[in-house]
Parts: sequence; structure tokens; C-alpha cells
Amino acid sequence: MDKVIETIINNNYFPILLLLVVGLLCISVIGMYFVAIRQGREVTLWPPKIGPSQAQNPPPVNPAFNHAADNSENFSVVDIMKAHNLWADFEGTFYAWNPSWQTEIITNPVEWSEIHVNRYLDSKIDRVIYVILNNSSKRKDRKYYYLDGFKLFLSRFLTANPGIENKVKDKMEVYMESEPASDLTFFVGHKQTDDSKVGLLLINEEPFCHGGTPILAFETKNERIIGEMMKMFHDVMTSSSKCDLGEILSTPDMSTSNLE
Repeated sequence: MDKVIETIINNNYFPILLLLVVGLLCISVIGMYFVAIRQGREVTLWPPKIGPSQAQNPPPVNPAFNHAADNSENFSVVDIMKAHNLWADFEGTFYAWNPSWQTEIITNPVEWSEIHVNRYLDSKIDRVIYVILNNSSKRKDRKYYYLDGFKLFLSRFLTANPGIENKVKDKMEVYMESEPASDLTFFVGHKQTDDSKVGLLLINEEPFCHGGTPILAFETKNERIIGEMMKMFHDVMTSSSKCDLGEILSTPDMSTSNLE
């Protein structure tokens, strides 16, 4: 063995071989450090150390930036005609923005009338707040929306349920919005059944409605979406005065005769 080592050392090519081996080792070490840095690992030159990848230890996520993670889904789609109880079993304050009254007036007045009656008789509901958009559209498929549709519904509802008028006046608050930020229809309230705040969104265009009657509702429990809805209610309620129901009903209706 000693003779082999002596032969290698005395070889004229030994310095070149040694330099080549050292060079390859240096290149390998530099390459490993370079790859480690690219992978985001912690690297120290002395003592030599390459730490774990940062991807294996991700930083904690700030809950403020993971808002949607609190909800398993943002929206679920519901057939209104098969689930009109979506509008039942609320408590506290019930909010309605630009509702369509065609379902109550034309499509299924009996079942929907019961929902409205129970809403005013239920002691768990404190207020029913409507934001009614002024008649900003003359589209034929909008004739059961806006102030005209609200007048017709309320007039018929009180006529059919004469003993409930005082309850309605105690609980109902109506606000008019002449320059709406949205022509959508949505509702917000707290459900008694599962103790959660729920938002219901209706899109007033085909194929989500048919002949002016909403047929699909989008239900959500997403806090951020509901918060945006509530902001719109708050903005209207703070910028305009509450309407007098007596004045609304006594005001001559210019187009109600065309709704029959």
C-alpha cells in the first residue's frame, strides 16, 4: 500500500489530479449551496449547514387574509318555488332590498301571504326593513318591483289580513332609494333554525328569473358578502328618512292599474 501511495505521489501528473479532485469537490459544494438557496433553505458556511425548505414550514396565515376559509362555500343555489321557507324562521331584524312582489301577487299568493303574516306575528322578529327602489326602470318585466309593486302588495296584504295592520306599522320600516347602487334583490337576516346569519341574493335577469318572477335564489353565510349587503342598507338608512306607510298607501298610484 505504501508503495502504491509513493508511486502516485511521485507521478508527474499527481498535482494535476489533485487540483482536479479539489476543483470537483468545490464545484459540488457550491452547487449544493446554490440549489439550497434557490429552494429557500437556511444556509450557513461555518459550520457547514443547510436547513429545511421554507415550504415545509410555511409561515402562519393571518386570519384577516383568509376570510373566506371560515365558510365551506360561498353560495348555494335554491329553487324558490320549491323552498319558499327560505324567507321564514328569521329573528331580530329582517332586511329586504328591492324585492319583487310578483310571487306574492300573482304566482303563489296564499303561501307567501302566510310567510308575511307570521313575520309580523312572530315576537322574535323586531323589525322588517325594506329598501324600495324608485321607479327608475320602465321595463315590462320590472312592473312588480319598485314602489308600484310594493304599494299593490301592501294594499292587498292589509286588505286580506285586516287584523294585522297595527303589527305591520309597528315593525315595518320603509326607505326609498332614488339612485340605487344596485338593481339586484337581496335579503339578510338571522335564522332561528341554525343560529346563523344568512344572505339571499336574487339576480333579476334571465335565466335566473322567468317573466319577471325570480326562480333561483343564491343563499350564502359568507360574512364578507353579508357585510357588503348590510353596508348598502346602512348607507340608505343613514342618508334618507323613513317613509310613512300611511302616505305611501294614500298616494295616488299612477301605474298600479297597469299591474292587474
